Amino acid sequence: MYRDGDIIINPNFQRLFRWDIERKSRLIESILVRIPLPSIFVFELPNSKWEIIDGLQRLSTVLEFMGELIDPDTGKICKPAALVGTQYLPSLRGAFWADDLKHSRIEEALLHNSDLRGFTS
Repeated sequence: MYRDGDIIINPNFQRLFRWDIERKSRLIESILVRIPLPSIFVFELPNSKWEIIDGLQRLSTVLEFMGELIDPDTGKICKPAALVGTQYLPSLRGAFWADDLKHSRIEEALLHNSDLRGFTS
C-alpha cells in the first residue's frame, strides 16, 4: 500500500520524524521479540488514500529498516539503517534488513534467546 501511494506518511499535521537510531533499533527489536505495539491510526481520505493519524514514527521506522522509506523532499528511497544497541538480540547489532534480517540471522537470534522469560521463537 505504501509503495502504491495509498498510505500518506507525511501529512502536514504530523510532527517531523525525530527518533534517533537507538530508539528506532529498539522498536525493531521489540517487533522481532514479539512485544505488542500500539495500534496505528489512519484516516481515509475521499480519494481512498489513508493518512497516518498516529503511528508515523513506528511505521516510518519499519519502512526505513526495510529499505522502503521514501524521502518526501527528494522522492528517493532513504538509505536503510542498521540495528544498533540491541538488548535482547545482541547478535543482530549492525544487521541490515536487506542482507541479514531477511535470512537466517533473525531465526538464529530468536532461537538463541528463546530462553528469555516471555520470549519464544
